[in-house]
Amino acid sequence: MSLSAHFQRSPSVEDVDMSWLSVAPRAPAEGKVAKDLRKPEPTEPRDTLPSKGVTTYLKNVRFNAYKSTRPALLTEINALVTAGLRGFDQEFGDNVPEHLKLGLYSKAFERYIEESNLYQPFLRTMKDEYDETVRRQLKKLSSYVDFDKQLENKDLQFSKKLLDTTQELQQRISELEEKLKVSQTNEKSLGKNVKNLTQENVKLQETNALLKKELEASKATSNALSTSLARLVDDKNKSDALESSMMVDLSHCKQLESSLNFEIEKLHQIIAHKEIVFETLVTPERLHAVTTELQVTQQENQ
Repeated sequence: MSLSAHFQRSPSVEDVDMSWLSVAPRAPAEGKVAKDLRKPEPTEPRDTLPSKGVTTYLKNVRFNAYKSTRPALLTEINALVTAGLRGFDQEFGDNVPEHLKLGLYSKAFERYIEESNLYQPFLRTMKDEYDETVRRQLKKLSSYVDFDKQLENKDLQFSKKLLDTTQELQQRISELEEKLKVSQTNEKSLGKNVKNLTQENVKLQETNALLKKELEASKATSNALSTSLARLVDDKNKSDALESSMMVDLSHCKQLESSLNFEIEKLHQIIAHKEIVFETLVTPERLHAVTTELQVTQQENQ
């Protein structure tokens, strides 16, 4: 449980009535506290007082020394404490702040010290030390309360940051869930596509088998065509050889034609010359001789 929860129904430390701590420690004269704290030495009244006043003095000393033990004082202190606790119970219930109880008992103790003559210096010193200790503890408590408030503020900041982070994570989870739904939808569509592709693959395999059969048939046809092509190559080689021989014969024919053309040209020249000569020398005898010569020349050429 935090300090603020413990004091949630109690006033803050600054609002507490500190009047019971306002009494400054009473510094006795030098050596007085030590003397008062020691066991008092027996009084010798006969050395300082007349004999008639000894009895009265001793009665006053005994009464003043034990005045704080009177029943009326104890009744008053008990009534003070009881009334204070009752008021605290009515105001705070079961969550009565501890410093209020301490203040109440300190007031009761102060009332007891006021009526104590013999031990008053010792009790006063003890109460002052006690009040100073309580004051320091309340000061620490105040710092603890401030620290607890800082912790509460940090806790609120952390809670807000945690809430923001949680909202961001929830939004991120929602986005991831949407992506998951989309991926599941895509997975279903991919499953359908895979199924369709599987069916198409089966069809492709069947088509591939048919193509293999056609390939075997085409290979057989190719082999037949290769055989026919080899035959055609042989026929072509034979035709090429025949063509070569024919080209040789053609070359010979062309050479023969050239020689014949040359001879014909030569004959034409001779004929032209003969015609000229015939025109100049046209006699029957000469014509007969030329004709005979031409016949002989033709026979030689053949």
